[in-house]
Amino acid sequence: MPLPVPASHLGHSALSLTSGALRDQPAAGLGWTLAGAAALALALAAGARGLLRRAVEAEDAAARAQRALAEAERLAAVGREASQVAHQLANAVAVVRANVRWLAEPDEADDQAERLQAVQETVEAADRIAALAAGLRRAAGEPRRPDRRHADGAGPADQD
Repeated sequence: MPLPVPASHLGHSALSLTSGALRDQPAAGLGWTLAGAAALALALAAGARGLLRRAVEAEDAAARAQRALAEAERLAAVGREASQVAHQLANAVAVVRANVRWLAEPDEADDQAERLQAVQETVEAADRIAALAAGLRRAAGEPRRPDRRHADGAGPADQD
């Protein structure tokens, strides 16, 4: 048998509880039984525990979402950096290719100074490639490599 709890006691619309304990005698002047009040208190406590559990779950979900967002932002930054490095590498490789192709086709009319300039540009482009590779290794956490020389001993083969 449902027992309405007066809205004035709860601050919202009437609430009905059904229980065998609610059939006890009404408490003096309150219009509902002591057992009914205890059942209401237990029901409210259970509801509060459920709300607290859901709040904790929502907080955990928000924390997971925040971590996922931070990871997505980090990966986006890595992607932008990789794109910039790839562009720089492509430019340096284009210089090397163009100069090596030109140097591989000797022409009697070519000026020796132009050829020397092409060789110097090629070496500088190769050094830029080595520096980019070293920067990528550092970013990946690889230890610094010892200074190595070109096969002819003219300079560093790999710059860290």
